[in-house]
Amino acid sequence: MNHLHLLRAPLLGLALLATCLPALPQQATRYTLEIIVFRVDGDASGEDPSAAPSLRSSSSTELATTPVSGRKLASAASRLRAGSGYRILAHTAWSQPAAGWNSRRGVSLSQLGVNVPGLSGNVVLERGQFLHLGFDLKLDEAGKVAQLAEIRRVKPDEAQYYDNPQLGVIALVTSGT
Repeated sequence: MNHLHLLRAPLLGLALLATCLPALPQQATRYTLEIIVFRVDGDASGEDPSAAPSLRSSSSTELATTPVSGRKLASAASRLRAGSGYRILAHTAWSQPAAGWNSRRGVSLSQLGVNVPGLSGNVVLERGQFLHLGFDLKLDEAGKVAQLAEIRRVKPDEAQYYDNPQLGVIALVTSGT
């Protein structure tokens, strides 16, 4: 019994010391995001853009643009261009780590180099138990406002389609390191 008491004190000391040591930093997974933002031309039904929930976001991520040759949604962009009734507003790709779940830290379109008159908004990539991608986009053309505000769970390497009657996004998230 006496020997167990002698071992308990050093083990307790080691356990306390271990809790004081700094945690080893985890390397954050980087994701490559590619989006095509497009306008549905024509007189679509009048959805009330003010009814869409707003995804507030603040910009604080490490971005790296992806070269044009690395874009995987090029065929989807070609089909949109060839089809009648669609106008591509932006096609861009970049890589970044995901923000923490429900942080609403995102990337503004202007940070991504998207400079389309009347188009503004944010892209939010968050990771909790699952990966979520969201958009809070607004297109104001001659006083007509189209707004797209949605966040949803996504799986890497699966193209996603976000839309409302006037504005749409095709998005692809792929995981990196």
